[in-house]
Amino acid sequence: MPGGKGGRKKQVGRQFSAKRLNAAAASTSSAERSAKRIAAAVAAEVKTSSEEPRAMEVDAATTSAMKRDIASRAGGPRQTPAGAAVLYLGHIPHGFYEEQMKGFFSQFGIVTRLRLARNKKTGRSKHYAFIEFKHAEVAEVVAKAMNGYLLFSKILVAKVIAPEAVHSETFKDANRKWRAVDRVLIVRKEHNRARTEEEAARREAKLLRAESAKRRKLAAAGIEYEFGGYAQAAAEGGKRKRGVITTAAVPKPTTVAVLDASRDEASKPDAATAVPRAEDAASSQPARKKHKTAGSAAKAVAAEAATAAETKTPLAQSAAGVQA
Repeated sequence: MPGGKGGRKKQVGRQFSAKRLNAAAASTSSAERSAKRIAAAVAAEVKTSSEEPRAMEVDAATTSAMKRDIASRAGGPRQTPAGAAVLYLGHIPHGFYEEQMKGFFSQFGIVTRLRLARNKKTGRSKHYAFIEFKHAEVAEVVAKAMNGYLLFSKILVAKVIAPEAVHSETFKDANRKWRAVDRVLIVRKEHNRARTEEEAARREAKLLRAESAKRRKLAAAGIEYEFGGYAQAAAEGGKRKRGVITTAAVPKPTTVAVLDASRDEASKPDAATAVPRAEDAASSQPARKKHKTAGSAAKAVAAEAATAAETKTPLAQSAAGVQA
């Protein structure tokens, strides 16, 4: 039959296209219906919430679980629940910290809590940790697999701790990122902080007592040695002010003092009308060379003084005329 295969292929293709179109139309209609249902539910919820607020409904089991969780948090770290187990891991090398350990042991099962012992001052690892698994069977498998495991030239020690041997503070501050505390900075700030007057007085009295004891020891040993020390500094007074918070207020200038200062400023002669002195004329000249002798320098000063006497201001000339 000529064109039999081609006709059948075209017919099958048309049937497949029709099925795809029907399926797409059905999915579109179902999606539209779902969107309409969701919109109606949201509108009903908004309408209900706008009318009156409703309290969240929680069943009795969830309420009791929440109460137990709140009570355990208030009392401190929670105890290991039934069905879980705690694994002790020792001889931990540096570089294998909380993040790495949780990622590694999560391959065995669910890790609920993990705490790596660290030094409180330096933050460095103490090479042992406690890991709590949700299922005790997983902890047993990890203990068998990891006990004696060679990791970074360290042979790990892994064993399951009995539930009655787990301390209540074992997982204190667990599952928290370690933040190192700069204790040197804290001590430096405390040491360099400003003292009050009472604290400064107590410190000075302590230094004086120690110094007097030292003087007595020197005298008892037959050593004649005199030095001022803290006693002399305390007798002078007013020198131990650095780093001391003083409560005395600085006196403000009064109105009378301000008026007196302005009156004194007005009574000063003007620079333009003042008679130049010999010293001022001498200081206005450029610096002389060092190779000049003392005699030549004296002659130059006398000449400058004579020149300054001849050049008088009008005020000085009028004063000379009045005197004449």
